[in-house]
Amino acid sequence: VVVAAVLTALLGAVEKELPPLPPPPPPSPPAFTQPAPAAAPLPARPLKAPELPAIPSLPSLPALPALPKAPALPSLPALPPLPPVPSLPALPLPSQPPSASTSTGTSQQGPAAPAQ
Repeated sequence: VVVAAVLTALLGAVEKELPPLPPPPPPSPPAFTQPAPAAAPLPARPLKAPELPAIPSLPSLPALPALPKAPALPSLPALPPLPPVPSLPALPLPSQPPSASTSTGTSQQGPAAPAQ
């Protein structure tokens, strides 16, 4: 009931804001008020189609010459098998991690700073 009252109030407010609609135009009479007359009965004899002039036959197209075959591509020579990749020599692992006190100057982390 409350929803209906709210809708009615909203519709009333909207109708006040809108200008009055023009009156609808009078309905136009339908184009065909009378039933279409029954089709006239066909005559008993079949109708002949009017004689059409004979269509001149198109001149036959000359046969297209056969396209020359594309020359066969020379077969590519078989690629020689790739030589086996030589295995990398095993790197000698240090038995103990390099320390900064080594005097060699070459460790895996770059040259060691000279001890002071």
